[in-house]
Amino acid sequence: MKTPEEVTRETIERGGVLGLLYFDTHGRDREKVENLLVDLANRIMSEQGVVYAVGEIERAIEMEDKTYSAAIKLKVLTKSFRDILRICMIYAPMAIEVLEPVEMRLKLNDIHEILMDVSQLSYEFTTVMLYKVLSEEEKRDLQRKIEARSEMGKEILKRFIKKEGENKEEEKREEEKKEEEKK
Repeated sequence: MKTPEEVTRETIERGGVLGLLYFDTHGRDREKVENLLVDLANRIMSEQGVVYAVGEIERAIEMEDKTYSAAIKLKVLTKSFRDILRICMIYAPMAIEVLEPVEMRLKLNDIHEILMDVSQLSYEFTTVMLYKVLSEEEKRDLQRKIEARSEMGKEILKRFIKKEGENKEEEKREEEKKEEEKK
């Protein structure tokens, strides 16, 4: 069985990211405030791409206004930058600290996927806000538009990637032609 250090090292060597995510919560009930953080840690641990997550919860303290405040520092190892970015976008930590790697290289395809994730999550967030004021019919129409937009985005990306590949092939043929002309 591998040690946590071995798992961490191997995951980072394959493109993983180790980070600290800080969250806080407030409420009128001490126990509920602390339990919210435990639930949050459990949800993050079960997210796609999470290798492990280990949390350190700060006990709730009573504030001047008789509410309680608690925080958690969650050490998270993900399989990729894309995974930790998605978690940050969904759960919105109040602070983020990347521990490893110190440097990272991303493939162009990964960059495209990350940017599409950001775009889609931003769009979904906006949609959720709109849902609060829309009628049922408007909600159904919006859901159809979201699904169509997602599919259209995937198709556009495929077309551009295909076109990019064709352009590279054409450039390669031109280079080969120039080489033959030199001979």
